[in-house]
Amino acid sequence: MKKLLLGAYIATLILMPNLQLHAQDTGTGSRSECTDPMYKDLWTSVLCADVQGVQSALEKGGFDINHKNSDGFTILLMAIISPLSQHAQQLSIVKLLLQAGADPNVQMQHVDTACTALMAAACYGLCNLVHELLEAGVDPNIQDKDGSTALTIAAQYGYTAIVHELLKYGADPDVKGLHGTTALHFAVARGHVGVVEALLAAHANPDVKDEGFDNMTPLDIARFRNNTKIINMLCTHMNTLHTRMQPKHSTIAAVHMIKKQMHTQLKSPENL
Repeated sequence: MKKLLLGAYIATLILMPNLQLHAQDTGTGSRSECTDPMYKDLWTSVLCADVQGVQSALEKGGFDINHKNSDGFTILLMAIISPLSQHAQQLSIVKLLLQAGADPNVQMQHVDTACTALMAAACYGLCNLVHELLEAGVDPNIQDKDGSTALTIAAQYGYTAIVHELLKYGADPDVKGLHGTTALHFAVARGHVGVVEALLAAHANPDVKDEGFDNMTPLDIARFRNNTKIINMLCTHMNTLHTRMQPKHSTIAAVHMIKKQMHTQLKSPENL
């Protein structure tokens, strides 16, 4: 019975939704709309991936670049998730918006999510946009309503290049989300070897216990899923950490021994 429950829990790590943003949300539904006439030209140009139109609207100015529509979407977020954008056009538009003062740290306010532009870029696997946002000073450790970060999302999808980029700019690999899970828990559960390797290289804690079922560590999950390669990676990493700690303990023990010998010598009748 316990094994069945454990299997169900692991399944939630594998199947858990990564981000409550989908392409259909940006079609003709309200999430893509901005009825305020002041923002209409800019909003329409972004949705149509019209770089010149965006530049023209920004030059006119007279509005808050971080304005949110009725569903909590900023224009920067829409530039990333718009289904009509081609990658090169997206990058150009995002650069224009950032230069115009768009704040990459703004979180949308919606019943489903409080994601940032960085989380959306990570979700869609847009490494160049992730880099651009990080260069603009976005905080990589902002958490969504369920505790997810951009790193957690990238780890779940197996976007190794994005994981490396986020870690390079200070993403914390040990941030805990839903049920106390970390990026390493998700990467192990989904079998993303490259992501596991990157997280361990960034000193992710391989011994951290989640709070979802029986205090499982990433190694427990790897063993349950019988992923030999990841089991070996985790064990090797943990053994290396243990070995590195040994000289430190040996040095401390040696210092104590020297102190004890000195104390004994001082008490010797010859020294009284």
